Amino acid sequence: MFINSNLLKKANSLPNLPGVYLMKDADNHIIYVGKAKILRNRVPGYFVGGVRHSEKILKMLEFVTDFDFIVTTSEYEALVLECSLIKQNKPKYNTLLKDDKGYCYVVVEKNKEEWNKIFLSRKKSKDENLYVGPFMSAATALEFVDQVNRIFKLPTCSKKLQKKAFLRPCLNYHIGRCCAPCAHKLSEFEYEQNFKRAVVVIKGNKKIIVAKLKVSMAKYAKDLEFEKAARERDAISALQKLKNDQHVILKEKIDCDVWGVVFSSECLCVTILQFRNGVLVATKELQVPETVELNFGELIVRYYMQKKIPQNVVIGCDSECVGLATRFLSSLCKNFEGIVLVEEKVKLLAIKEQILRKPLEKTKQLWEPLYVMAKDNVTQRVLLNQKSDHKKVLQSLKELLQLQKLPERIEVYDISNVASAVIVGAMIVFKSGEPFKSGYRRFKIKKTQVQDDYKSMQEIISRRCQYLISDSEKHTIVGTSFKEKPDLILIDGGKQHVVVVKKILDDFGLHVDVAGLVKDASHKTRAIVFGNQELKLKDSELYKLMARMQDEVHRFAINYAHKVHGKILFN
Repeated sequence: MFINSNLLKKANSLPNLPGVYLMKDADNHIIYVGKAKILRNRVPGYFVGGVRHSEKILKMLEFVTDFDFIVTTSEYEALVLECSLIKQNKPKYNTLLKDDKGYCYVVVEKNKEEWNKIFLSRKKSKDENLYVGPFMSAATALEFVDQVNRIFKLPTCSKKLQKKAFLRPCLNYHIGRCCAPCAHKLSEFEYEQNFKRAVVVIKGNKKIIVAKLKVSMAKYAKDLEFEKAARERDAISALQKLKNDQHVILKEKIDCDVWGVVFSSECLCVTILQFRNGVLVATKELQVPETVELNFGELIVRYYMQKKIPQNVVIGCDSECVGLATRFLSSLCKNFEGIVLVEEKVKLLAIKEQILRKPLEKTKQLWEPLYVMAKDNVTQRVLLNQKSDHKKVLQSLKELLQLQKLPERIEVYDISNVASAVIVGAMIVFKSGEPFKSGYRRFKIKKTQVQDDYKSMQEIISRRCQYLISDSEKHTIVGTSFKEKPDLILIDGGKQHVVVVKKILDDFGLHVDVAGLVKDASHKTRAIVFGNQELKLKDSELYKLMARMQDEVHRFAINYAHKVHGKILFN
């Protein structure tokens, strides 16, 4: 890292006071804004060697030619000023946590002349319709509305359905997704009953409707109207699933955001459960790579800078790091335009894992289960994302084999046979370290009638090479990906297999690196053969990838051999 002695000298002369610093580029534009509890302790760290910074900060420092600072009387004032300056200047290298999706509403139509519908809208218009919401996630709300419409068989088409008109029912009616009021398949009274039930469910009162449906089902069953009773039963079952799968209903109708937080090896992962009026309406996922440059209190403040702030925010961090954020969020609720005012100030409750502080004991039964749910969600998300970094593994393979370029497309070949009755070949493709199954190909060995792996491998590689060098369009049925030249070819075999394949490639004038995967006595991947060397796979992640490729091509080849053999036996 280049050390700017002039900026370092200036930074060392800063006062031992809290404040905000503004990094500027050659055009005097503000490209980064930060706050410091003590400016003199914080700012010099940017301009000395030996300090570990994130990739983004290192990139930013390449453009910094000067900096300015503003002294404040407290760290809290510095936090408020930092947020204000970020909002005004939108610095390029600040982490801005914005949500590019707006709120959405569920619209309940109220038109006496038409068959009313329930649908989603991004805007809350000033009309006679009922608007339920806002919902934080359009996808969640859309799925919810779609399921309610299916349960009560309400129309979802875009047509304006007049009550006096008679239309031919569409496909939705025939597949059981609409009651076809446009074709007068049921009375206006019956439709209004279904519609009112759907509205009650949309508002979050499913228990009332389920109770009414149970009474109705019992009545139909008593009157021996079993088809109608079955419809009520199906609606009850669907509503109960809707409740269990889509929403968590709290006993108290409160607004709160529950933050589940996990620090992974490279970033801070957050799952936010958003409860509105006691109902879980949406979840939000965040990944913040700047764990060093951005503390958790600042993360909370920046997240809520341009959002509606709920009455309660529940997090799983020590309260010391969010004390300033508590004050700041409270001031946002009172002063900022567009923020819904609440009766009490924002409560930023800190739940420490396993140990709850005394002030929270009274609310433990309410908050702790929600926090555990959020923590479970983010933990599962991290586990799913904790796959090996394939790019690093491929880089390790490139260095091991001393390749010219990163092997993005790797083709792996194997031969399988059932004695001499069936001889087949298989090719699998890995792209960027993951299986590319649409690129898999199978080969019937035509020229070799006896079991000979070398000649069989020569045949399928020759056919592969002929396709690569051919300009003919007659093979388009094979697929466009088959025209892509591999960066590396792996053969399930040893040195002799590599020599045989390399000779074929050279004869066709194709320059592709070839390596072999060698197994031990237990049929497990032992090493990789390249040139005249047998290289041990010391990198555990690289070993896993090579073993996975070898197992996959073997599985693909032997399955094809069994399939062909089965056809021969039954013909």
